[in-house]
Amino acid sequence: MENKKNSKKTVKLLVVLIALLLIACSLLGFTLARYYTQGNDSQGGVNIAQWNIGVEDATTEGAGKVTAMLSPNMREYNGTNRTRVVSAANATALVITNNSDVKAFVTITITNGLKYYSNTAGQDGAYPEIDPDANIPGDPAKNPEWQNVDLDDIIKFGDDTGSGISVTYGTGTGAGTAVGGKDGSGVDAGKTIYTATLEANGGWMKVTLAQITWTSDFESDTTKGEYGDARDTWIGENVGSVGFAYSWIAEQASQVPDGGVSEPTP
Repeated sequence: MENKKNSKKTVKLLVVLIALLLIACSLLGFTLARYYTQGNDSQGGVNIAQWNIGVEDATTEGAGKVTAMLSPNMREYNGTNRTRVVSAANATALVITNNSDVKAFVTITITNGLKYYSNTAGQDGAYPEIDPDANIPGDPAKNPEWQNVDLDDIIKFGDDTGSGISVTYGTGTGAGTAVGGKDGSGVDAGKTIYTATLEANGGWMKVTLAQITWTSDFESDTTKGEYGDARDTWIGENVGSVGFAYSWIAEQASQVPDGGVSEPTP
């Protein structure tokens, strides 16, 4: 009987001691068991992927123009149209290369049709664009003997179909894959937009031109070839180059360095 009383007293004492211990722990701010891992300071981290987009025929602002210099025909008119090639078909006009360690989403925006640039620089040093419908030989009110021939009738893409511009993307020295263009809207109205995701470390996007021709003479019921020299003279005095204007932008397309494979952007 005495042993049972002592046992009950012992249990009560342990409960009181445990309760006092828990109170002390809470006041001192620690728990009965806390596990933690301590490590020594060491050097660590990751390398930052290189970002490098190479562009031929571009300005550092991401926009510019591709041009071919003009030179008129020197042959005398003999009753046959004089047509010369300004730029051969399939000439490479613009190349954007992704030299980065990550994929790049590239957008090229190109003005539709040819642009004509003055041979006289403005105050800012740039050569301004010439409106092919204003103050050119095709204005019958100013030059009736030239029979209403517009500048863009004289110098144009030789195949006279579509925009005269094709865009491809790829890697290495292969021919690449065609990129379909989409018509721009809003501020990009009158332009065509091409997009593709370029492979890291060498993926490229290339703009190729159709043949550009300069036709000095026109034979029909309303135009006469002998006025071709007069038109050529006017162009030589006013127009220095022909080509297209463009802008471009490149965005990182993968989160980690990735060789990957170039793919078109839907």
